[in-house]
Amino acid sequence: MPNLLPEKNKKEIRNEFILRLLVVFFVFVFFAITIFIISLVPSYNLSVVKKTITLEQVNSLKESAGIEEDILSASILKNENAKVAVLSAVDQNSASKIIEKILEKRPQGVKITDIFYEKNDAGGIDIVVKGNSSSRNILIGFVEKLELEEDFEKIDFPVSNLVKDESMDFSINIYIK
Repeated sequence: MPNLLPEKNKKEIRNEFILRLLVVFFVFVFFAITIFIISLVPSYNLSVVKKTITLEQVNSLKESAGIEEDILSASILKNENAKVAVLSAVDQNSASKIIEKILEKRPQGVKITDIFYEKNDAGGIDIVVKGNSSSRNILIGFVEKLELEEDFEKIDFPVSNLVKDESMDFSINIYIK
């Protein structure tokens, strides 16, 4: 079919067609974006409300945790204060005085290697003295001197300490009220 339109008119028609096509495309894109945004508005509002509720719950939990932490800190502080009160009620020099008394009674030939000091449940003190003695007679004399001490309630001296005659290891239990 022969084309009777002049070339100038053909370009105008093609330009108008492209322009109409672009207008329809952009109108379609505009409406698509508008519908997309409108469909997201309820979801966005729901998310904002959930975020607000969650932040309120977190703040509430932080406040309650802060209260629980304060209560826990207070109970720990009371416990530590009770421990300090118990320790301050005990004469701080009593352990050193008792050890000095034991060492004063120690004769030549007795070597003390260990002293264990422990408070018992009855409020008394248990002391275990371990060491080495050069002879049986020196060790018996040491035990007799300890038994003469008024502060010592009871002295346990196992007979097994006297098995050897010379260079013997010993263990003496001392009880104090």
